[in-house]
Amino acid sequence: MPDLTITPLDESDRGWLTAFIDEHWNGPFIVTRGAKHFPASLEGFAARRADTVVGVVTYRFGPEGLEMVTLNSLKPEIRTIGEDGIPLRDEIELELAQP
Repeated sequence: MPDLTITPLDESDRGWLTAFIDEHWNGPFIVTRGAKHFPASLEGFAARRADTVVGVVTYRFGPEGLEMVTLNSLKPEIRTIGEDGIPLRDEIELELAQP
């Protein structure tokens, strides 16, 4: 698996980030604590494996300190086959059947 790279968001990220926020948050803005935020214009970081974005966090500084506005992360796929090639469902059934 390629190494994970985390970089600050910059102006060159705004195009894909706008589409990303719209897709994952159902629109271009987020409302937190009664305030409307446009995450694609906020500071943040992107996590990438090769050229694929696998995570994004956006944040803002307000009177009360730092507020994380969005957090999207890659959720690893749960394996269905164990290390010995046995389906995990079968391993679980065997484990539960033991006294």
